[in-house]
Amino acid sequence: MTAGRFASVVLLAAVGCGGAPATVFVGESAHFRLYVDPALMPLPAAFAGENALAALETEWADVATMLKMPDAQISYYWYSTAHVSAACDDDQEGGCTKEEEMEIDAAMLPDAHELNHAYTYLRSPRRPIPFLAEGMAEAIGCGYEAPITASFADDDWREAVVELRSDKVYGLGGLFVRQMIRRYGIDEFLRYYEQSPERRDPALFAANFESFWGVALDALWADFTTVVPGVPFVRIRV
Repeated sequence: MTAGRFASVVLLAAVGCGGAPATVFVGESAHFRLYVDPALMPLPAAFAGENALAALETEWADVATMLKMPDAQISYYWYSTAHVSAACDDDQEGGCTKEEEMEIDAAMLPDAHELNHAYTYLRSPRRPIPFLAEGMAEAIGCGYEAPITASFADDDWREAVVELRSDKVYGLGGLFVRQMIRRYGIDEFLRYYEQSPERRDPALFAANFESFWGVALDALWADFTTVVPGVPFVRIRV
């Protein structure tokens, strides 16, 4: 970890803008300012002292080898599961990334999915369609996905492209991004990601895909969605 500039623990008196739950400022490092829900205090030994910031910095360093994002400092708010939905202002969310503010509200530390949202926004401050943005956030990390027990062959990418939030957006999006990175490499995929359409239009998405890659998406989709029952899909390891 980069030498941390640890501050004394200060309880924030105000709940913050938008009625965000109260937090405790724990400290900062090269790339993070960490705030913790008082309900989680005292932190367990694995995250006590500078350990929580060290875990975040380790995750940053791992992903930076792939994404090569520019230096920045992210405000990371670690909330209890009871409070994270209020912080995100959405009772369906277990975590969120506020890209323009470089803020993450999460119920775990580190939350690789939300961190990936912040990292890709740092690289390219735009918002691709959820199919790509959530797929990117799902695809990169050190964990393993649950085993797939049925084929995705009957699931069409067109439905996932138009949806905002669904199992298809996350599941098929993550599958699509993993397969594209494995096939073409991370650098070329990021070039594609950074010029992809921001409108949820299947025809536009397909035309842009074919223009960039020189192959129709339908020609690759069968390969991407054919799975061996019981064999897990592994996230792209960093």
